This record gives sequence, structure tokens and C-alpha cells, in this order.
Amino acid sequence: MIRPDLTSRVRDQPEPRQNFFDDSSKHRETMDFLSVSGSALQGSNGKYTIEKVGTETVDLPHLPMGSFVKYFFHQHTKYVWVAEKGTFSTLNQLLWSHQTCDSILMNTEGLSKQESESTDFMSVLRLRLCGPNKIEVEIKSYWKLFMEEIFHPFYLFQAFSVALWCFDSYELYAACVIILTLFSSITSLIETRKQSKNLHDKVESSKCHDVTVLRTILGRKVSMAIEPEALVPGDLIVMPAANYIMPCDAVLITGQSIVNESVLTGESVPITKISLHPSSEYYSGKAHKRHILYSGTHVLQTRYYGGKAVLARVVSTGFDTTKGHLVKSILFPTPVNLQFHKDSFKFIFFMFIIAFFGMGYALYLYYVRNASVAEMSFRSLDIITIVVPAALPAAMTIGTVYSQSRLKKLKIFCISPPRINVCGKIKLACFDKTGTLTHDGLIMNSVLPCDGANFFKPVSDISGLNVHSKFVQGMATCHSLTTIDGKMNGDPLDLNMFEFTKWTLEEPGANENTRFDILAPTIVTPKKEQSSYQIGIIREFSFSSTAQCMSVICKDLKKPNMFAFTKGKLKPKLGVKYFKMVGTL
Repeated sequence: MIRPDLTSRVRDQPEPRQNFFDDSSKHRETMDFLSVSGSALQGSNGKYTIEKVGTETVDLPHLPMGSFVKYFFHQHTKYVWVAEKGTFSTLNQLLWSHQTCDSILMNTEGLSKQESESTDFMSVLRLRLCGPNKIEVEIKSYWKLFMEEIFHPFYLFQAFSVALWCFDSYELYAACVIILTLFSSITSLIETRKQSKNLHDKVESSKCHDVTVLRTILGRKVSMAIEPEALVPGDLIVMPAANYIMPCDAVLITGQSIVNESVLTGESVPITKISLHPSSEYYSGKAHKRHILYSGTHVLQTRYYGGKAVLARVVSTGFDTTKGHLVKSILFPTPVNLQFHKDSFKFIFFMFIIAFFGMGYALYLYYVRNASVAEMSFRSLDIITIVVPAALPAAMTIGTVYSQSRLKKLKIFCISPPRINVCGKIKLACFDKTGTLTHDGLIMNSVLPCDGANFFKPVSDISGLNVHSKFVQGMATCHSLTTIDGKMNGDPLDLNMFEFTKWTLEEPGANENTRFDILAPTIVTPKKEQSSYQIGIIREFSFSSTAQCMSVICKDLKKPNMFAFTKGKLKPKLGVKYFKMVGTL
């Protein structure tokens, strides 16, 4: 959390934080616009100084007259002053840290809007607090990139060396260094700008068009289409049936969605998102991620019950979304503090010390020989250009540009070329995902049935095993598979395991979009002799990273009792809590 030094020009923040989603009354308030940048960091005390850059009057709900809201931007993130904590908080922390699941599910009417008002609550919240729902990647001009490049200490030293050579009749060598430097710099600028433009285009390509939201106008709930940029936290989105790009981070409050999150995680396997359950538990983006639709992800299909719309409440917009954080990590990478850099600067400093003593010795020799002041100056300064080569930056830039072009051919984009040199020090790279270095997909060879502590011989075809065996039933039911456009989709391991059983999966409902929490369960049936034996999957509990397992509740359709299957690494303590939760549903 950033706690800047506030100057006397910034007025005190009033009292406690309020609920920004209750707009039953409005007051005319004043907001202070503050700015802070990385260049403002003071090296001596490591603190930021804040400068007040403007004041505007806006409408905010439930704030007493004469109160102020202070905030500032840093790396596309807005920090709002919270007096009760004595610190700045991000908008996400301010708006959602004290919201329970029940409070999020409570309002299904959407934000209110009075037709008679020229400035409604939505626009106030969007323009004054959250800003537009946009992720804008700046494409710097060639001139700005050039100025950032030439003010590097190496280039300043190079300019000094070239000037020295020109005065010392080394014009030809100086001209060669200038040409080499200009060529390398211009090439680097062109490549860097191309990479920035590619990142900008990639971010823009995942935008959607109009968004349908719910509004309460004169007491009536209506749906209306708005621009994605107008979305604000608290909005209720009416999800389309299929093929939709999420414009923001939103939590599902009704229905289900099947989502492709490959744009964020790299995993191409569709994930089923379920609606948030009523609970007094505080909402958390990490704890409730199985209920969140992330910005930029592709919603393949939504599923509803009884013709009701699938609704999602907006929780984050713009750079506050998960996609926004990903883009910010590219635009503002974490500073690399490597021993390699420290050693490099120590080496250069050591060489300058040697050059300093060399200059002193050279001055002494030329003084003894009664040389002119000009000759003494040129010859002594030459030693610096010999110890630290002036052409070094140009040579390093050419190598970096060549590496950039090779990476580009592999569709790897880099907007921070200096980091390529750091990669040359990498000795070990680790990959943590199956399919990166291994074969894409899994082939199931056989299973090893057991009876207590006794194992039987491996079985490569389990169609001959008893269908009433819990071992076979667990393989056929304990998964998160679903059908999309008539094709079975899900985790590759689940898919291979189910296909190995040679059972069939039948989901209820003629229309795929109606398959949500209906009384008729998903049914699995063995293919063998078109058996009439059927198992219904009553409830599925998706994989939990906390419990490290997933579970399903099943029922033999010809018997009254139910049973549960669990797979994964079930920890003893978490397992008891997990099954207590399962048993209450």
C-alpha cells in the first residue's frame, strides 16, 4: 500500500467510507485530483510526494456537505484515501472488501437512473470514481522513444567521446561510431514501436460491442444497450446465449457459463463457471474465482433455468480487471535486481578508477615533457575512451535488435529490449504445464483395480468389468465434462478417463442453453449391450484449489440412496470440512 507524504495543499479527508452502490440520495461534493509518478520517488527517503493538480465538483451519495475525496493515479491504478485506515486503497479494495456474497446477490434490479436527471449515478461513478472501462496501451512516438534512448548514460558518454575525437582529428572513426549508433538506435526504435503497436492491437482485438445491462427507470426494471466503456462496478449484465467476449470482470449471480480463458491462462480447456451461492462470507476475488467471468475471456455458452436471464454483476473495469493487471505487468515490469547488473556497474566503476590513475600519470609525463595544455587534455581524456569503449552501446543495441527479430519470428513480443540481455544469463528454465514439453494430450493405457490392499492385474479394457463396481462408476461420473454444440468438452484427463470407460453421457434438455440446475440430472450409461443401468450426476463440485480435489453426488436411478465420489489430493482436515459441506447440500 502506498502512503505518500501529503503536503499542506491537500485538504483532510472526511469521515468513514460509504456504500457507493446506494444512490437513493445525492449531494454536491468536491474531489481533489492528485498526480504521482515514478520520477517523483525521492532517493533519500524512498517516499512519494503528491502534488495537487485540480479540483472538481461532483455528486456522490451519502457524503456530508463539505467533505472531500482524495485520490491519485499511479501506473493506471487509482488510489483513494481512506481516513479511517489512514492510508490509500485501490477501488477494488474500497468497493468490495466489506461486501458479502448476500449483499452482491441482493440487488437484481440494476443501478437506478432517473430520466429527469442530466447526470445520473452511473455516469458519476464511471467518470469520477472508476473512469471509463478501457484498457488503453500507449503507442509512444518515435521522438519520445528517441529521447528516452539518447539520455541513457552510455549514449551520453558516447556523445562526449565523439566530440573529443572530432576535436582531436579522429573524424573518420567518430563518423563510423555515429553512423553505427544511429543505425542501431533507429532500428531499435522501429522494433520497439512495432512491439508496442502489436500489444495495443492485441488488447483492442478482444473488445466487444454493445453490452445489455439492467436499469431501474421510474421503478421499472428495463434492459438497455450501452457502450462497454460505460460499464461501472455494480452494473448488472444480461449475458448473451453464446459467443461473447467479456468486457470486464463480473461475478455470476444467476445461471452458468462455459468459458475459454486461454487468453489469460494459456489453457484451452473450457471451464464451467457457476453462480455465486448465498452466504455471509465476504466476497474475495481469489476465493470466488470459480464464479467470476474475467475480462477478455470468451464465453462459449451460457445456461439458464426456466427462461430466466443469466446475470453477472460487474466487479472490476478497465485496468482494475485481471486482464488489466496482465497488461500492466507488461507495460510496467518489475525492476530486475540482478547480481549481474551490480557486478557490471562495479566493473565499469573499477575501470574508471584505473582510467583516473592513468590520466594522472599521462598528465605528469606530458607536463614533464612541456607539452601544450590542449595536447595534455586530449591525450589524458583518450585514456577514458580506451578503457570504456564508446562503441559498446551501439554493439549491444545491434545484438538486442537481432534478438528481437528472431523472437518476433517465434511470435514472442518484447517492448523492453534491455531485458533481452538479462536473458543471456539464464541457465535453467522450468515449465510447469503438461503439454509444454510433452505430447499434447493424454493416452490412457490401463487401470489397476484393487480390493482393499490387494491389487489385481492391469486391465486395458474395463468394459468387461462389473458396471456396479464403485471403481468403474467413479471413473464414469467423477468429472466436469459437458457438451457444447454436440461435442463433449472438458479437462483432457477427464475426457480420456471417461472415453476409456466406453460409457455415454446424456445431459437433459433439448436446448443446451437450458441445462442449468434442473431436476433431471446428467445421466451416464454403459454402452455394453445397451444396458438399461443408469447413474444420475445430481450435483458437481468443481475442483477446489484449497481442498485440492473435486466431488460429485450421484444416484442409481433405480435406488433411493445417493453416494459421492471424490478424486484428487484430499487433505484430512480439509476433507472432513469439505464432506460436511457436501452433505448439507
